[in-house]
Amino acid sequence: MPAGLETYGPNGATLVSYTSKIGRQLGSVNTGTSNGSVYLPELAQGIPWIATLSPGGGPFQSTPAIAMSGYTISWTFVEGMPGDRRPIKIVYGVR
Repeated sequence: MPAGLETYGPNGATLVSYTSKIGRQLGSVNTGTSNGSVYLPELAQGIPWIATLSPGGGPFQSTPAIAMSGYTISWTFVEGMPGDRRPIKIVYGVR
């Protein structure tokens, strides 16, 4: 018989089971206002995911395009966009 944590919702449906994959945040990186990338070998611990958080800002600010290849996250600001570049925070983890 399997053992482990199981959680149920009000209607009795299983929300989390011992076979569930739950995401785990490993860290974050701030882009600044220049193009860049970061190699994160800790993403090998599971299936990588990323999310972006943008601080409030005024109109006419450009945010970078984000890409992930293997264990490298990169960001690129599009040249010629009007306004100032807006840095963002990239949160990353595995599930």
